[in-house]
Amino acid sequence: MKLEKVVIKTDEKDLERVQKVIDSIPQMNKSIMIGKIIYGRLGDNILLSFNTDSASFPFIFEKLIINNVKVILDSSTEKLRQTLTQKKGPVPYEGWDSLKKLAKPQESIEAIASSGNYQELFRICKDIRNEKSRIEEAQNSIPSAVSICIQNIYQNAKTQKSRIDDSVNKLLEISSDQNLKSPAFIEQTKVAGILAIELWSLEEYNIYKLIQICNNNQIHKYVNISAAIKFSKVVLAKPETHENNLEFAIKKLNLRWLNICLPIVEHEINDSDKTHFQNLISYIETRR
Repeated sequence: MKLEKVVIKTDEKDLERVQKVIDSIPQMNKSIMIGKIIYGRLGDNILLSFNTDSASFPFIFEKLIINNVKVILDSSTEKLRQTLTQKKGPVPYEGWDSLKKLAKPQESIEAIASSGNYQELFRICKDIRNEKSRIEEAQNSIPSAVSICIQNIYQNAKTQKSRIDDSVNKLLEISSDQNLKSPAFIEQTKVAGILAIELWSLEEYNIYKLIQICNNNQIHKYVNISAAIKFSKVVLAKPETHENNLEFAIKKLNLRWLNICLPIVEHEINDSDKTHFQNLISYIETRR
């Protein structure tokens, strides 16, 4: 069966009406086939496309035009437009050339990756309108882009102390990013979490914030345990000057979660750090 692609241009304001027109067409004629609608954006415009069989195409085309829906035409549909114009009068249409003028020039994958914009690379990979070679290049560039993104955020925080909280939040977003949950990105998500710990440890007045990382169940468990170890090293070394931080930990630290995390990552932690971890757990347990 030969398939024809229908492409429609609309905008946010008219999108609901256009969708209703499309939905109504199979109700007029039960034999009409309309495939899954794919949505895309081009500037301020929204593009809708779907496949149909060649027998259904003229009927669909006519109903769309009658309802003032703008269909993108190519040479194969020009005859249909001329026939319909003779029957119904002028037909609203647009050619592919006009759409190309609206399209922004594609930024190179290398430029996107070197800026650390790995999220854009994931979007390119998921966009079926991109050529296979561009998708493959984007996939291969994601690991380096993630590393660059992490380092850019970290270095910005080191040079501008006022941005530490914002940078830590960004690093934790990377550490918990669902797109980076595959084994290929585990080490990078761990690095993002460890650097977040380091930034909040630069000043003692931020140490209590490590409890937030300890309790975060969306990041790698190694990061949870590392945050607890760092907190223990700083606070229990001088408990008399960290009464407020310890009081906060007694109230907020999720011991149950940490005790779940430890056996999973214990093989990655040295004996000295295990002692610091257990000291913190014991301190909290005896005071609750």
